[in-house]
Amino acid sequence: MFYIRNNEAVPIEPTSFSDLGMNEHDVEELIKNNTNLIAEDESMLIVGQ
Repeated sequence: MFYIRNNEAVPIEPTSFSDLGMNEHDVEELIKNNTNLIAEDESMLIVGQ
């Protein structure tokens, strides 16, 4: 993955949820509260809680 700075693609270091100190529950909450990260519309069924 990259971000753009001064018209140049700069690589972003890979990271994991555990690197960020997040567990499965944290990831589920992140997705539930930010469904736009996955889909543009909000008609999404969240399963697994």
